[in-house]
Amino acid sequence: TVVSIGAVCVAPSDSNIVWVGTGEENPRNSVSYGDGVYKSADGGKTWKNMGLKESFQIGSIVVHPTNPDVVYVGVLGRLYGENEDRGLYKTTDGGKTWEKIHYVDEKTGVIAINMHPQDPNTLIFATYERQRDGFDTNSPAKKIAPGSGIYRTKDGGRTFEKLTKGLPTNNLGRVGIDYFRKNPDVVFAIVECEMMGKPGENVGWSGIIVADSKEGATVAQVPEKSPAAEAGLKKGDVILEVNGQAFKGASKVIESICQFEVGATIEVFYKRAGKRAKISMKLAKAPTSSQGGRSRRGRGSRGGTSGGRTYGGTVRYTGRLGGQGANLQRFQGKHGYEHGGIFRSDDGGTSWKRINSFDPRPMYFSQFRVDPNDTKFQYVLGISGAKSVDGGDTFTSGPFRGVHADHHALWIDPNDSDHLILGCDGGLYVSYDRAKTWAHKNHMAIGQFYHVGIGPRRDYSVYGGLQDNGTWGAPHRGSTGSGAINEDWIRIGGGDGFLAIVDPNDADLIYFESQNGATRRTNLRTRESGSIRPASSSNRQRGGPPAGRGAQRGASSPRRYRYNWRTPFILSSHNSKIYYNVGNRVFRSLDRGTNLKSISPEITTGSRGSGTAISESPINADVLYAGTDDGGLWMTKKGDHEWVNLRKAIAVDEGDGAKNGGAPSDDSSAAGVPFTDIVKKPMWISGIEASRHKEGRVYVTVDGHRSNDDDPYVLVSEDFGQTWSSIRGNLPRGSTRVVREDRVNENLLYVGTEFGLYISLNRGKDWTRFHNNLPTVAVHEIAQHATCGDIVIATHGRSLWSIDIAPVRQMTAKAVAEDLAVFKPSEVIRWRRGSSRGSSGGASRFTGQIPVRSTQIFFNLKKVPGELKVQIKDATDKVIRDIKVKAVAGLNRVEWDGRPNPRTGGTGRTGSSRSRGGRFGRGGGTTGTYKVLVTADGKTKEASFKISDDPRPR
Repeated sequence: TVVSIGAVCVAPSDSNIVWVGTGEENPRNSVSYGDGVYKSADGGKTWKNMGLKESFQIGSIVVHPTNPDVVYVGVLGRLYGENEDRGLYKTTDGGKTWEKIHYVDEKTGVIAINMHPQDPNTLIFATYERQRDGFDTNSPAKKIAPGSGIYRTKDGGRTFEKLTKGLPTNNLGRVGIDYFRKNPDVVFAIVECEMMGKPGENVGWSGIIVADSKEGATVAQVPEKSPAAEAGLKKGDVILEVNGQAFKGASKVIESICQFEVGATIEVFYKRAGKRAKISMKLAKAPTSSQGGRSRRGRGSRGGTSGGRTYGGTVRYTGRLGGQGANLQRFQGKHGYEHGGIFRSDDGGTSWKRINSFDPRPMYFSQFRVDPNDTKFQYVLGISGAKSVDGGDTFTSGPFRGVHADHHALWIDPNDSDHLILGCDGGLYVSYDRAKTWAHKNHMAIGQFYHVGIGPRRDYSVYGGLQDNGTWGAPHRGSTGSGAINEDWIRIGGGDGFLAIVDPNDADLIYFESQNGATRRTNLRTRESGSIRPASSSNRQRGGPPAGRGAQRGASSPRRYRYNWRTPFILSSHNSKIYYNVGNRVFRSLDRGTNLKSISPEITTGSRGSGTAISESPINADVLYAGTDDGGLWMTKKGDHEWVNLRKAIAVDEGDGAKNGGAPSDDSSAAGVPFTDIVKKPMWISGIEASRHKEGRVYVTVDGHRSNDDDPYVLVSEDFGQTWSSIRGNLPRGSTRVVREDRVNENLLYVGTEFGLYISLNRGKDWTRFHNNLPTVAVHEIAQHATCGDIVIATHGRSLWSIDIAPVRQMTAKAVAEDLAVFKPSEVIRWRRGSSRGSSGGASRFTGQIPVRSTQIFFNLKKVPGELKVQIKDATDKVIRDIKVKAVAGLNRVEWDGRPNPRTGGTGRTGSSRSRGGRFGRGGGTTGTYKVLVTADGKTKEASFKISDDPRPR
């Protein structure tokens, strides 16, 4: 089972039939992969995998309007490598069998399918050739390629034609398509291509920058040696006509000039000092600006002699993070269609005409919607959504103000064009006035956390970074006895949030980061904050722009440090003032991040690599380990020197491997071999955990999905990384994200994988999926509270989850082997309730699950006994509660709500483990020491526990 969904479709003829395609379609650096298509016949209550299991990512699904057995699936295929299972698939028997009806090659899949609203045998679909490499850069390594294109079938997939007339003739990238429901002859496409973001190759350049004026356009600037300067135009002149045609407005003047090619001579009529004059101007090729292109707009988009908008200049056409800006179609010349953007067809896709240049960050969006009832209204999704009210001639982002960035999905009610539903990186928004205002439906636990840190207090807070949602913190429980609500969360930092660590000696001191190593610290109590950066570096990420505050653009040092999208950092467990992080080197600060300096050599295996994992031995502060995204793995026993490259560790005799204590892997990797004998190719080091129980022991996870390898990799070394054993055991397919050793039980390990959380009670020989009510989801971090039994996991898709792990810690091999084992319950604290808090969420208010307030009792049975009794005794050894239990073989769990046995007719009788009302309503029961006794077939075992009052000062 997987969690990542790339497409969903409800059968138009039966709303109980729902199809989903797994593996999200966006080629971003944090995407997950799937295992085919699923079908529900009961409205989503139950699901069945219907095949295409090697599809990895699915871009689109459409279902026949009257026959739900006819389904088309667009399979994108593997993002990080080649595979044959790509293309357009069709089933006519409800998914029992599939036929691949269109295929380009092993590199190209299908991103979008649109079915003709009135003819289900006619489909227009887009193919997409894209690929990522092993590094977390903003864009895919390949996003524009020969395999991408637009195709049409008119006979249900028997024959196909490639649609090209009026579209760019250069290589295409991602394409989005939408039919106009009222008249399906009208089709729209948003098209990425190779020429996108560039000026017209032969568009003439005059050099003038003009501003709006009452008569025509006022010359605001005339660059030296430009055609305009050589022709004699001066600042302050008012341009009236170009080649005999009068224009009013700066944009119209520049637009008219852009229709002429390089070398053309144009006549310009202008007014100077109230007198009309004429000049001839020979247009030239625009010089390349420092920003890489030419645009209609000057650096100061507002201003000029008239106070209006200035046009002309040398600013690039590309939009933010790539793609192409809006409303530039008049300024790229006669062949502007070669630069991509929004296209319209009035003959069902046979021929196309560009209507706007707009296509923001295509590889991540490429989402276009036309109002199903009126083509005047059009929507383009991007970092900010944009709307047109004039049929696509102009787009503005105003209607989407106040909505979270990065818009990926939009539904327009076909029966009510005012009703829109928007999906974005901030969740779900609804509009009932055609995007004038939006309501945020912020009550779903769908946060994509990269990490979670736990505060040291008993009444702890949690902090974590989210995909494109910054870093946030909240109490682990609500102050009024409920779970935490939205208003309990506080924002710590912006950007994409990643690691968040709390100083164990100061619960108000938080360290956090955004992408590419932009690390900071802040004190919530004093409001003191600061950037954490090595001083002698230009701090550029893989040749990109400076990342984060504190980056020294003009650093004199030739050294360039590289940081990962998710930069690992830690605080020393021996001295929390000591801070480490990893770029292409290991850095250390002795004063909370101040004066951060390199303490290692280059640790990557190539020129693009950067750090992804770091761990310090809790036993010996001089022992450090660090790993990189290109497979580098290093260790030192000397604190800040004498680093050892563990990828080049000397091989030892495999017969000595048994001393390492690790279980051989199921892929025949013997125990006690060099790291490279198990991980044979450089792959992403996703987690390192130096043991707190034995010096020299260290665990490592490797995430190979970026290297076209989805197997789990969990390794252990007992000799500081010189030799290794694979402990993947019975872990199923799925990339490994993080490994953690329990702080109490050295044999208890936790592993977070792409598809869930696993634990091992025997240090990796066997693994058990540890979910119960936890959804299937990628687990990126596992944090353990320092004093209580709670662990908190960061999931990439279903927010944060916690559990009391105390009973599992006591499940030793000896305890499990006994007929009966009773585990010591965790302390129950009767927290005082605070005042109620207001909420603006209304019916959309989110409330976290209420933390358990009763005593959790766990015991293990080797077999189901004939007779079983569970009792609670108070400090005087008096039985105060009998609890009925329906026992099972294995681990059993019951709750005691703190209440004594009910009194009925003067005699005590057994009661259920839960009841309502009464003086124990605050949860937990009366403070004191208690014992739980479990008797199975005459054999009794017991464990003591406490119920305590709120330790916080009143």
